[in-house]
Amino acid sequence: MNEAPLTPEELQSTIQEGEQVLAKEAALTAKLLIKNRESLVLAESCTGGLIAASLARTPGISQALAGSFVVYQPESKVAWLNIPKSALKRAPDSVSDEIAGSMALSALEQTPHATISAAITGRLGPSKSKEDRAKDGHAWIALVRRAGKGTLGHLQEVQLAPHLTQLDKMPQTAVENLRRGRQIAAAIHILRMVRSMLTGTRRTTRKKKGTGK
Repeated sequence: MNEAPLTPEELQSTIQEGEQVLAKEAALTAKLLIKNRESLVLAESCTGGLIAASLARTPGISQALAGSFVVYQPESKVAWLNIPKSALKRAPDSVSDEIAGSMALSALEQTPHATISAAITGRLGPSKSKEDRAKDGHAWIALVRRAGKGTLGHLQEVQLAPHLTQLDKMPQTAVENLRRGRQIAAAIHILRMVRSMLTGTRRTTRKKKGTGK
């Protein structure tokens, strides 16, 4: 997606283009998962289930999509994925590499039949203060894949476009589109990362089973 500030009209056009790209990326990822006999489980915060919903459009995806933990609130991250409260205290907005990594690892551990997990936590915005808006669009993505007695993991920090010009003067529909646009950008990014990991083009870090290191 375009990273330059957009007008509401440009944003609407960008979202329409993004939805087309997302549908294509989801179809490609679904076919690769099925072909490779992999099973994906997701842990979605800011995307709110969009990644799973996009994959679910593909016929036969039940062979490869284990499901999605939609953990939007911090309390849900703790209750459903056992994310340490101490990690949430260190990142009040729930956005950090530690939290994303814990989400992906926990989702995989709680889904024994899954072979790969992907997690995202981020800030969609828009924040009320201009100072906090500098953090809007910030997200962390984590992937974990089973490998023998351990796992292979990857973490990536991303800045999600789009951005609006004169945000304070924008109508509510434009603000909603801004959030939607960032969700689409995040979903596209994760789907591409999953394919990269499956094809061996994504650099990974080996972890011992049962550890976060």
